[in-house]
Amino acid sequence: MIVDSGITGWRRVRVVAGLIGAAFGFVVVVLSLLPGAPYLPDGVEFIPFVMVFPLFGWAVIERAQDQTARRKGQPRQKWYERGMTTNEEANRGWDQMWAQAHKYRVGLAIAIPVVILMWILMMFSIVSIQGQPVHAGNQYYLDDHGSHIPVTEAGYEDAVAKQQRIFSAGGTAFLIVALGMTLTFDPKKSPGSGTA
Repeated sequence: MIVDSGITGWRRVRVVAGLIGAAFGFVVVVLSLLPGAPYLPDGVEFIPFVMVFPLFGWAVIERAQDQTARRKGQPRQKWYERGMTTNEEANRGWDQMWAQAHKYRVGLAIAIPVVILMWILMMFSIVSIQGQPVHAGNQYYLDDHGSHIPVTEAGYEDAVAKQQRIFSAGGTAFLIVALGMTLTFDPKKSPGSGTA
């Protein structure tokens, strides 16, 4: 699939890295939901989260450079006119969006529900966690901005699972969006992009 779509060079590396990172984050989220799942090493949940910065950032910068290159040939506009588009431009934008949605319809049918699920799990975990899980000797507590809330070992494990879920689910959702942005961007059609 990746070879047939004409994705080469750094774009291929970004797509493969994004797929591996998103799959890894998804597995971490699933493990955090299973009762009695084994502990993952500290910091594992941050891997997809950290991957978001280069992959999502690169996709956003790539799109911004494309937009800037498209505007170079147009007459200058005042700041309050920049957001205005003609009906023809808006219709062309919608046509391009529907063409991309049709082209990637199978991927979107999988990606959209996964992104929504990851976002819901992340937000629920953020709202329900009562503090940073801390284990000192035989004591388990949650550190809520300096306030120590004593909990049982089960409460501690639940807080650890929620913490893993927050970072892994957020990272997975943004990696999937970065993949979508990378796959739908065609550097050949971009007037100013020399990157591939």
